[in-house]
Amino acid sequence: MENDIEEPRLLVEEISDQIEDQVFPMFVAGWSIRVRMSATEERTSIEVRASAPVDGIDDALVTIAYEQGLWGVDETSTGLLSLSGIISARDGRSVIEHMYTHVPDWLIPEAATGRPGGFLDLHDRLADDDDPVLGGLVGKLVPISDAMICALVAGWEFTVTYRETNVIEMSTQVPPDLGAQFRLVVGDLLDVDVRDMRMRWTFHDGSWQLDPEATGFLGVDANVDAAELDFLYDVMAVAAANCALVPSDTSKQWHSRGAATPASILPVIPPAPEPLPEPDVVHARAQEIDAWAVENGFSIPLEPTPSTLIRYLEQAGVGSGGYYILEFADGQCYIGESINLPERLKQHRGRYLDIHQIRVVSDAEATRSLHDKRRLRLREKSLIHSAQEAGLLARNINEMATMIGASKHLDDLISPDEQRTWLAAPDVANTNDTTARESSSVERLARTAANYRHFLTHPDADQITRIIGSYLTRCVPYPARTELHSWAISCLTKPGKRSGRVSCLTIAMTEMLVIYQNRGISGPGTIQVNADELFPTDQSVWAFLRRHPTAQWSPAVYEESGPGQLLLRVDTLDALERLLDDVAVTRAAATTALNIMRKGPCMQRKVHCPQLAGGAFEASYEGNKSGS
Repeated sequence: MENDIEEPRLLVEEISDQIEDQVFPMFVAGWSIRVRMSATEERTSIEVRASAPVDGIDDALVTIAYEQGLWGVDETSTGLLSLSGIISARDGRSVIEHMYTHVPDWLIPEAATGRPGGFLDLHDRLADDDDPVLGGLVGKLVPISDAMICALVAGWEFTVTYRETNVIEMSTQVPPDLGAQFRLVVGDLLDVDVRDMRMRWTFHDGSWQLDPEATGFLGVDANVDAAELDFLYDVMAVAAANCALVPSDTSKQWHSRGAATPASILPVIPPAPEPLPEPDVVHARAQEIDAWAVENGFSIPLEPTPSTLIRYLEQAGVGSGGYYILEFADGQCYIGESINLPERLKQHRGRYLDIHQIRVVSDAEATRSLHDKRRLRLREKSLIHSAQEAGLLARNINEMATMIGASKHLDDLISPDEQRTWLAAPDVANTNDTTARESSSVERLARTAANYRHFLTHPDADQITRIIGSYLTRCVPYPARTELHSWAISCLTKPGKRSGRVSCLTIAMTEMLVIYQNRGISGPGTIQVNADELFPTDQSVWAFLRRHPTAQWSPAVYEESGPGQLLLRVDTLDALERLLDDVAVTRAAATTALNIMRKGPCMQRKVHCPQLAGGAFEASYEGNKSGS
């Protein structure tokens, strides 16, 4: 399915020739310049205005435009500027030649005339790519050009000024098209107040050198709060102007613009039954288990019998409590904890017939106390997560991001082939599923009728219903078939209560979509998603924050979820609806939903409100019909 989510790219990275041929030479000529990027729906443009170093000489203006996927000099707005602001149109090359006819002679001391305000005519030298005079001038100014290019790439307006014969100062301005909320997000993450900047270089000992005390962020009193130059670059790069980005094709990002959920980027899918692997595969898996077990302090491999285990623990002089890893004949494993390891092994031998060996780590302090049991469970959770990160194939169910093997709870209802089809294109598979919802019993309808009637009086009932419908259609596997068996939706579990949960959609035992209210005002809301799907790269994090600057996230804590799961949180229904319109979010939510659904049946059936579910299905149907 060809529908990849495009991460934002910077336009200027594609015009190195124009930077080299236009922007930087205008600065090298010794003229102070101002560079500004702007964008309309039709094009993005970079305007470079250079101020003549002496009176009586026309300023220069060059405009570089991005149209129809190509960059080029816009010669209708490129030329020389008279004192009255009238443009005398020239091509870009002529503008550069005009400037190099008036190069301040102090830039090249060995050729200086000695007259105050004198200048040199170097335009003939432009034809020689290896001219030593221009080459030496360019080489000295490289530190300043690096800062210019960084600001240009990020779309920050900047000016570079020759203050004196030995001072160059560069000032940058925060892009005006950068949302205030996104600036705050960047500031929080980088621990900085994103502000205008100033950088200064002084010329001594034959080179331009940064003045660190005069380089940093501008304060309200025009003083500089010193900061490292590399850090300033980082801030500009992260807080790049929106106009500096390649115009995105919104039809690939938003469901409301016709986008479908893209295929999963993760290599793990609901697996088909696996025959016993080849010996070399089993051997490789065993080596990975061995390396991980040694790293985490487990014992040598032991024969998987209770008597052998008892003997080992007695000889070691430790108690019977601790942690274990079972190794199976196919190279898979199982990680657990127990206050009585031999007894726990007996239970596993009754379930698994292919246990190959066992390793243990004792915990001499483990007892039946609640505190000790909690400590064992927390350590077990850490070990299971660590094993997944190391690439081990564990047969655990809880704390697994993806459960391997058959699902006794789901495979009979939705075949593994159907699960794979759904995972590849969730919203398409759901739209094509013609299964009708099962009728609810009279008793269940009566039990939730009062709650639903009260819900319908909520001022945001329609939007909340629409949000739930979007989640069902885009994120829940075959929702009509799996309703009540695998998921349930609550509706005002305490009628009349004006604060708390309005609704909670639960899969197995995990709360996947929750909508709250406070004194009758809707919001916030949370959605659980797979972190690797949502944030495959650092760039995808910043792209997400541009699209959803008010969103926050934290690790999910449900034991069914496993590692790499996040709870996205926003404060308003509009922001929540926007999250569910974003195919990157629904992709990540759908992956998590299927993986958790495979682990067990819904445990919150008592609170399921079929009326709200029906309203959500209907809202989703109407939305799909209007969007088709």
